[in-house]
Amino acid sequence: MAKNKRHSRYSYSIGFMVLITIIMVGALALINEATEARIRQNGEVKNQEKVLEAANLLPENGTYQKIQSLFSNSFETMNWNETILYQLDASIFVVPVSGSGLWGAVEGYIGIDFATNTILGLSFVSHSETPGLGGRIEEPEFLDQFDKLLLPAKPDYLIYRPKPGGNIDAISGATGTSNAVRNFLNADLIRYYDAYARGDFE
Repeated sequence: MAKNKRHSRYSYSIGFMVLITIIMVGALALINEATEARIRQNGEVKNQEKVLEAANLLPENGTYQKIQSLFSNSFETMNWNETILYQLDASIFVVPVSGSGLWGAVEGYIGIDFATNTILGLSFVSHSETPGLGGRIEEPEFLDQFDKLLLPAKPDYLIYRPKPGGNIDAISGATGTSNAVRNFLNADLIRYYDAYARGDFE
């Protein structure tokens, strides 16, 4: 009799745990389904925001709706070598840039007017650089110097002052990150300028 009571208690405990597990799994599935679309939308709007920033078109305190409307009305997308480019007009594009920073991958966008050799702006989407040091690449003090920056006719396009021909400033105390960012930006600029000169973007 005692055995049966013990067995009954164990069965009840196991059944209760199984029931709670089923309820929790179901609740998590419902929450995931309910939030998945919103998370995806947030990611899309964040990317649109970064593209607009690189084009120097990002409005201050823009709502989701304003950013989405401005993005859709401003750009046409183009697939070039499995890379998505955002075209403003015949000579103006926002293109992705990426490379290795000091501690990991750095990804962003740069706006280029190929007709006037001008950078419209620069934005970073993700990086692993040290906060307060290399992480300052995403701060206005560094990014603002790329706004409407006139480039030389030939590479190197970006040169840190005080070197001859210098047109931007490195981040003080973050030489490794500064050099890494300049190097991959120059490499990407050369690649995009060569492609534009070949007529790949027409």
